[in-house]
Formats: sequence, C-alpha cells, structure tokens
Amino acid sequence: MIRNYVNSKSLHEDLFLKAVRLFLRRYQHQSVEAKDFWKVFQEVTGEDIGALFSGWFTKPGFPLITVQQNRLVQERFLSGWNKHESTTPWKIPVEICQLTRKSHPVMNCTEKMTINDKSTILTNHEFSMLNPELAVYYIIKYEDEDHFQKVLESSHEFSEVGRYYFLRDVEFLVRHSHYYMDRLLTAIDKFRNDRSYLVQQMVMEMEHYSRVMKEGGYPEIARFAGLNEHGFLKR
Repeated sequence: MIRNYVNSKSLHEDLFLKAVRLFLRRYQHQSVEAKDFWKVFQEVTGEDIGALFSGWFTKPGFPLITVQQNRLVQERFLSGWNKHESTTPWKIPVEICQLTRKSHPVMNCTEKMTINDKSTILTNHEFSMLNPELAVYYIIKYEDEDHFQKVLESSHEFSEVGRYYFLRDVEFLVRHSHYYMDRLLTAIDKFRNDRSYLVQQMVMEMEHYSRVMKEGGYPEIARFAGLNEHGFLKR
C-alpha cells in the first residue's frame, strides 16, 4: 500500500524503489529507527509519508471501511475487543471510482483522497467504489445490496489483483457476519470461469468455505443460497 501511494506521486519514476535504495545506502551497517526510514521517504517524495502511515504499524487491528451511498465510514476490526484500545481513526489513502447507471458500468477513477475521520461525506452521489486496482491493507464493505451488485457487475474491468482483493474482502466479510452467504455464492458464480490462477485459488477457497458451512450443520444456509449436494450453486 505504501508503494502504491508513493509511486502515485510520479508517472515516470519508481519513487518507492528510489527511497529504499537510498535508505539502504545511507544506513548500511548502522542501527536505525523508524524515523530514519520515514525521513528518507520524505526526502524523495517531498511529503511526510511517516505522518500518514506510521499509525498502521502501531495501532492494533486494521480498518474496515463501509461504503454507503454518500459516505465512507471507518471502524477498527479486531479479532478480540479490548475496551482500552485506542479508537483513533487511521489516515487512509483511497481512490474513489464512480459507477455509471448503464447496463455495463464504466469506472471513472479520477478522485483520490485521504480519509482522516470515522465518517467522510462523498460529494458525488453516484455509486462509488474504492481501489479497484490496488492491494490495500483494509477491508472494503459495500453496505447496500444494489451497490454491491453494481460493483460485482463491474468486476470484469478489474485487474487480476483487483479481482483477487475484491473476492478476498467478500469472503472475509461473510466469515465475520458482515455479509450474508448469498453474496459469497454470487461472487463464486461470477468468477468461476476466470482464467487467472490467482483468482481461481480464491474461488476454490470460497467454495471450500461454503461446503464446510453446509457440512458443519448449517443446512439452512444451503437451502437459502440454492446449493446443490456438492456445495456449489445450482444451475
């Protein structure tokens, strides 16, 4: 994620690689602190990268961003909850794309911003999606069913990495009860014939989870979702 953000500052140079090389040359055989690392990135980019990303290394858990019709809401996801944990939000760089209301949605990814608050208003009221091409360390949840389906319909325009991370988020959100099982099964059906090995690995993991849910005493899920006896979607 840091590399994607840093390299977005230049169309012609790999600034992330440049900063890493400078850091290794300057501090070779020396003891260093985190501030030394961020100082080099600031020199290369002209921006205080540490102020943006240092919290990602010190805060427990990671962000879950919910995309609503006109708002982004971030919350902390932890496998366990400690009431004494800081609830300070992350500084999160995002790329916002607009989906048209045509039958074949076209992504218009022209807006980049950093969200600093728990709730951020979106000025454009069209269907929005986040980061279709980027590998990021937060989970993206689409709250409204029509909104989710709109993003799913656009998935053929994603890169291989974008398709993989979209599926990863779907599976994660189903496992942790943020999505219903039908979204996972619909996504499986959408990507079942994808030619990417990376995407197919994610699809197989999702299919395995659906079968485990069925065989582990959740037959009502299978009936609700329309699974056949093998745990796959009925045709």
